[in-house]
Amino acid sequence: MLKRLVATSLTGATLVAGSMFGVVAGATATPAGATTCPAGQWDATTVGRPPAAQPGANGAAIWRADAQTQVFDVRVSQPNKAGALFTGSVTTDGLLVFHGSHLERGDFTLRRSAHRFVYAFSNFGAVDGFDFAALCSSYVKVSVAENGHPLALNHIVIGAHNTHPTSNPVDITKS
Repeated sequence: MLKRLVATSLTGATLVAGSMFGVVAGATATPAGATTCPAGQWDATTVGRPPAAQPGANGAAIWRADAQTQVFDVRVSQPNKAGALFTGSVTTDGLLVFHGSHLERGDFTLRRSAHRFVYAFSNFGAVDGFDFAALCSSYVKVSVAENGHPLALNHIVIGAHNTHPTSNPVDITKS
């Protein structure tokens, strides 16, 4: 139910943003000076919820529900009931639309610009996170830190095959 609400909200926001900013699906020929959206598909390794994305898992998970969606899910967790602070940011060359998921009092996501937002979540072994869409974008970068230290690459999983990224910030591009 919540997933459907988020998807509906992000779809509505996508349509509104598209109307407001003239976002067009795919690159098209336009008059000189007009903006087009980058063509291509998001990296296929991002498809499917990672099996490791569970309460008490140690790290972060990033995925898209299927190949057709533009919505990314990011969740963090850790096994320590005493708590840990996850912080980071998401940046893109397009427009970001985002929504918190499973957040408690004091957790936040904060827009810094149309192209960047930051987050901070206190986690006590459950799952915290956010969903976002990078509209009219060619890349996204997701940084994740735990207790002020960049999360190790083996504690970040992407997509249904629990793929580890090659960097933190995690670079996801269209091809």
